[in-house]
Amino acid sequence: MKRNLAHAMRKRMARTTLPYYSKVAKADKIRTMTRSEEKKWLDKDALRDIRERIIDVHRLLNFLGIAPVRDNAREIWALSPFRDETQTSFHIQKTDLRWYDFGQNTGGGPLELIAAVKQLDIYAAGRLALSEGLADVNISLPVSSRPALPKIRKQNGRSNEPLAKKFSLLPYLKPTHHEIGRRGISVATALKLGFGYLPASGKSALRNRIVFQIRGVQQIHGNLKSVLLSHIGRAVSDHQSETEGKWRVYRGFEKSKELYNIDRLFFDSESNRQLKQHGLIIVEGCFDVAKLFEAGIFNVVATMKAWLSPKQADLIKFIHAHMSLPRINIWYDQDNAGQYGTLKALELLQHSEIKAEINQINWDIAQNRRDPCQLSVQELKNLRFKAKI
Repeated sequence: MKRNLAHAMRKRMARTTLPYYSKVAKADKIRTMTRSEEKKWLDKDALRDIRERIIDVHRLLNFLGIAPVRDNAREIWALSPFRDETQTSFHIQKTDLRWYDFGQNTGGGPLELIAAVKQLDIYAAGRLALSEGLADVNISLPVSSRPALPKIRKQNGRSNEPLAKKFSLLPYLKPTHHEIGRRGISVATALKLGFGYLPASGKSALRNRIVFQIRGVQQIHGNLKSVLLSHIGRAVSDHQSETEGKWRVYRGFEKSKELYNIDRLFFDSESNRQLKQHGLIIVEGCFDVAKLFEAGIFNVVATMKAWLSPKQADLIKFIHAHMSLPRINIWYDQDNAGQYGTLKALELLQHSEIKAEINQINWDIAQNRRDPCQLSVQELKNLRFKAKI
């Protein structure tokens, strides 16, 4: 029964989801891989080991953005991650992480869940579980069995490769779009942060999305330099989010190793001044950063998800080493994933070597809004004036 269910699910996913390695424009600098190459990278034994070592159900659900509604010793019920609904139809067992969605009669194990939510094949889901630290397993693959990927330059333990200026999508981004305006963000802020709408007429995998540049800071010959690392694209509608995924990220780029807006902290004088005076604010999303920018609050970075990774904690230590942060304020969304991620981030930072005051934003001051982006510009300015953020 379980084998038939998994087989039916794989067939359904093959028909309805985008391939993990899709063909995109050459300008995107992404190499496609054949199905045989993908399977060689992770064999069935390695895939089985990864599946068996995904044991933290809360971390798995938090990574996938699934917020528990009913949580007891044996099982968790939640709203389906595959559609909008008001009654829970998604169920997962805590013992073996077997899940089932009663609304569409599909289910499987943890890797099938990652594959279904992220729209990947099962091998890509296994690699993602490894890269995000969801599986407590040490797999060493022989070099000869790996596909010929572009050489990744590593600095300070980071593997996201800087891109040449010619690969920037910035010249094609439009700062005017109804989704940007709906969030109360002006054209001036979009231009300042370098994000916008990428028209659907292009060939990029991020077309017809709000695209953000992800930049990093690297030390080259003793000098700090801002580098372009990648782009990520956000869906412009609920329908697009449901059918194509809320976010799209290019292959080879790992969000968990970067902080959105970190470069401006070093190279923008006002951001630098605010950072030294007010400390660092950590939020979830790029739009949260943009809304705070709209209110004149520049000392902020985003983790691009509802949790802080050890690599991102190292980046915060890097910031602190250069600018001596007086405090760090964590301001994640007020949903279950955000609350869980806040506790984990507090724990991670408090056990680091950062000698700074580390706080959680009190949601009472935000009038219990779900995320910072839901506050008006004037409300955010008032919070800054009262030294609450």
